[in-house]
Amino acid sequence: MGCDARVSFDDCPADWIYSLQIFYYATCIWSTASLVTCIAYFIVDFSRKGWGGQPQFLLSIIPLGSLAMCGYCFGMAFSRGKMDRFAAEFLFTFPLAVLAYSQFYLSSLLTFLHTIKVSELVDPKKMYRTVMRITVAVGIFPLFASIASAVMLHYRWEWSRWTFILGGGAVCLVLLAFTIEMVFNLIKLNANLSRIPKRVKSTLRTLSVLSILWIVLFIIRSICYDKVLSYGNSVGPWMLLQAIQIFLVGLTFALFAGTIAKEEFSAKGMKKLRAKVVVTMDRAANQAHEVEVVDKSAIGALSKSKKSSDSGEGLPEEPIECASGFCKPIIDVDVAVARELAQPIWKRPPKSFTDLFVFPHPVNEWEARIHAGFATTLASIILILGAARPDIEAWWLYIYLVFGFVARFLSGPRFDPQAWLVVLVISPMLKLKPVYVPGPPKRFAQFCGVVVSTASLILYTIHQREAAFWALSVLLILAIVQSVYGICVGCFFWHLLCLTGFIGESLTIKSTSEFRIKKKSATSSSHSKATSREEDSRA
Repeated sequence: MGCDARVSFDDCPADWIYSLQIFYYATCIWSTASLVTCIAYFIVDFSRKGWGGQPQFLLSIIPLGSLAMCGYCFGMAFSRGKMDRFAAEFLFTFPLAVLAYSQFYLSSLLTFLHTIKVSELVDPKKMYRTVMRITVAVGIFPLFASIASAVMLHYRWEWSRWTFILGGGAVCLVLLAFTIEMVFNLIKLNANLSRIPKRVKSTLRTLSVLSILWIVLFIIRSICYDKVLSYGNSVGPWMLLQAIQIFLVGLTFALFAGTIAKEEFSAKGMKKLRAKVVVTMDRAANQAHEVEVVDKSAIGALSKSKKSSDSGEGLPEEPIECASGFCKPIIDVDVAVARELAQPIWKRPPKSFTDLFVFPHPVNEWEARIHAGFATTLASIILILGAARPDIEAWWLYIYLVFGFVARFLSGPRFDPQAWLVVLVISPMLKLKPVYVPGPPKRFAQFCGVVVSTASLILYTIHQREAAFWALSVLLILAIVQSVYGICVGCFFWHLLCLTGFIGESLTIKSTSEFRIKKKSATSSSHSKATSREEDSRA
């Protein structure tokens, strides 16, 4: 058996070792970003809903799989490919088994939810137990395959290709079942009167596509497992396939955790995901009525029950509950005013000296994510230059990175050329519907960026390059989490300070506000048009 960089660098050419180590360091950043995202979803979901049972228990399993993937990447990087082969094989295949189990559970739950009788939805515990039994019976197969492949590799190193096929093949079969089942579920959801929102359906489609891509990649790697490392006498093709697989796994972990954390998969939300029902009753009768409930799902069942209608009351609406007795203020936002707050200095001149240091409130979340995307790109370039060309000085890139964070922390987008580009060009060009969030948490996140980027710059200038790159890697992870998944870790710590009482009450209320876009009424719009006509005629 020759070089197999998936589980060991032994027998690999000496000039490949450095490249492979840098490659695994890069995968550490991506896998850590996915882990942070999964943990964030778990914490937020638990703080809002508590322990919700099924299917929210998956939010406690998903971080374990993501943690195992991080352990695999860090282990291969820090050990320079000399990690124990049993541990390497198990940590590589165990996350795949967790992912296959979780996705199959979700597809099975949706299938049962839209096929059982309406009368059985009153007490869904039986349905949950049935889904759990089926999923455990199927999901245990990839787990056993993962353990068996690790044991085989521990005793027979030359069987690494077959252990890859054994561990990944079991996952491939389960993911194939998930994909087929999810496709049928999506077809049913489109055909029936389902109350699943479009955003949830879009996420389910994305998860299905990612599963298909992983299956195709697994087939390709299984066919050319030995040949890919000898192709062109270069490790590049192997790195590409390995990077795509780790990328798909990390992205699927984060998207799946975000799906389960949605309100639709809470204890109350699951009751609303069933198909709508149609209730018909005879108006001529005065006493008890016979109500016919028709399930609009694929396998609808007719059930009849007696209901008194003397009171004439309809279905009561669910009461609005405030978490922990605290109701978040909801503020209507005028989009024109909010955009005016984010304008550059020459479009909105300051009225006083203190006005120079006013941070916008609210902030468009999409613009914040675009800024995080710029920070991700710039930090990645610095790290790539440091790994590939350590003789090139990149302090000027550091200066630009630090200046951006300082300018946005002090004055928002007023003095930052990158912010001008985002506000005036990129955001209007993408035509994204604005999503407004409070300003103080975002300002604290910019402060965190100032601290980490400045520390990395100082370490870089005093020739502590390794420590500088570690600090920059932390910033890169946080920027990836913000730009790709929309989770602001700095905002999370800001809210912790609010909860612990370090932040004043007025600022806490300001930081927890929710915003909705103010809708212009037809009368106001017609009045504004008439006013503009009068002004034009006078001119």
